[in-house]
Amino acid sequence: MTTDDTRRQLSRKTTRVAIDSPMKTPHKSGSKVHSSHLGLTVPARLTGSRLSKPRSKPFDPEDEYFFDSTDDEEETSVTKPKEDSSKQLNRGAVVYQKLCRKYGKIPVKNVMKQFGKGSISLKGFNLSRNELKAFFVALLEYYVNREGGEPNPDETDELESIELGGNKIGKKQMSYVTDFADAHRSLVKLSLVDCELCCRGLKQLANFMSRNRTLRHLDLSDNNFTDNAGESISQIIENGENVLELALRGNKLAECGTTIGEALKTNDTLKVLDLSWNHIRGNGAIGLCKGVQVNKGLETLLLSWNGFGFEGCTAMGYALKENTTLQALDLANNRIHPPALFELIKGLEQNKALSVLKLGYNPITASMTSILLTKLHQAKESNIKELDLAGLIVDKEFEGILKQIQESRLLIVRYDHSLPLNKGEISHVDPKNIFNIDPIRILFYMKEHLRTIDLFLKVDRDGSNSLSRDEMKFAFEREGFPISDRALDTVMNYLDVNKDGEVDFLLLCGKISTEMSTLEDSLRNDEHREFINGERRLKRDLIKEHEDEIIAEKEKDQKYSQVFTTQKNNTPRKLPPLNGPKMS
Repeated sequence: MTTDDTRRQLSRKTTRVAIDSPMKTPHKSGSKVHSSHLGLTVPARLTGSRLSKPRSKPFDPEDEYFFDSTDDEEETSVTKPKEDSSKQLNRGAVVYQKLCRKYGKIPVKNVMKQFGKGSISLKGFNLSRNELKAFFVALLEYYVNREGGEPNPDETDELESIELGGNKIGKKQMSYVTDFADAHRSLVKLSLVDCELCCRGLKQLANFMSRNRTLRHLDLSDNNFTDNAGESISQIIENGENVLELALRGNKLAECGTTIGEALKTNDTLKVLDLSWNHIRGNGAIGLCKGVQVNKGLETLLLSWNGFGFEGCTAMGYALKENTTLQALDLANNRIHPPALFELIKGLEQNKALSVLKLGYNPITASMTSILLTKLHQAKESNIKELDLAGLIVDKEFEGILKQIQESRLLIVRYDHSLPLNKGEISHVDPKNIFNIDPIRILFYMKEHLRTIDLFLKVDRDGSNSLSRDEMKFAFEREGFPISDRALDTVMNYLDVNKDGEVDFLLLCGKISTEMSTLEDSLRNDEHREFINGERRLKRDLIKEHEDEIIAEKEKDQKYSQVFTTQKNNTPRKLPPLNGPKMS
């Protein structure tokens, strides 16, 4: 090929680049040619000497070349074969990568990065069965089957925590977990949150806990456990002698409270137990409290968002009288009304260990908050330093009592708002601060403090033996419940049977009596009759002195009328003489 042919070939090779850019002059290495109409960026080395040189022709020094030494160096560095990326990974990541390819799965980069760390989290990865198998086999290869040698400075051969939340764990996958934990004795924390654990997998975990001596923290929350899981959970508590924290939050262990309570009687090592959001109430709450009463190791008990109510609080009151280790108790959102709070206070007055108490978002009246604080102030044995009443409104007396307590000892109290000191009609109420729990329940608690007749006498200002809408609003505000118009509509619709806009006295008595009988029928249980009957003996100390006198006088008058009627009925009737009066 002649020199002219070479120049012709160079012109052909550079013409393609010239189509995209009007700049036809060669550029040095590293510069770029910008297209004027496509917005493309073409490396200048594509227009350099390497393309213009015929690859099939031997080197000819007389040929013309656009030669740049830096261009060759860069090209050499680009075309240099890359090193095998597996050489940069540790043994665990390499094994995981190979097994994923074997099972036809794509290796997860965030999983490979965690091999060699002391804590591994797969939360939300939603790995398949084969992916979980590849992961645990790789764990064994890295943390257990190490063939000598020390790990890198930024790596460790002791895995302390595994978080598997959001991955489905069946019986087979649970066997992977337990096999690794048996072989690797450094594991102290295991999280199985929202793993859809089945009963067989939970039973396998319970059997593992009987032989494990290293696990300290176990989280089984949000697995939708029901009462069928009670036996396995109690076995975990009984056999997990080294477990310090156990979380069972967000399940449905309603009646399992009894079996959990029995297990707590024999476990003195568990320090923290979380049973929030588990529908524990009735017999389950009572059985759980009986276990707490005997337990001698538990320090924190979280029971928020259950349904302890009167029965549970009564049993918890008995438990607090004898328990000497419990330091924190969370009973928020547990349907604790004033009668239930009275039973709980009985235990708080005698407890010496409890320092944190949470009662927020319960239907507790403003006046009851002051009574609670007064009882704690009078209790010489009480050691409560933090009282959480979030979502509750307190009266003005509450703040005064709190200041007195804080002058003598440490007490931190959390609450929402304070009502005025004198109870009466509230002219201006901030809609954002209105106390809007169930108004029907509030009305029931108001009746618990006063007889129905007394409630009407206090509220019925016009003496019509019926309550108008304004009078009902006054009743709520007088008892410390600022109420919204929407909640007031609910009350009126509930009590106004004949829909005439007013609540009749007789209809109100019948309505409340019906609700009371329904409540008693739902709570019938011979085993716990002492708890249910105790509700009828409560609240007498809340009635004012003049109301007690009125009641006593009425009882006295009633007894006198009965005696008079009896004597009158027992007196033989005298008939007039047959022949009329005798004549003198």
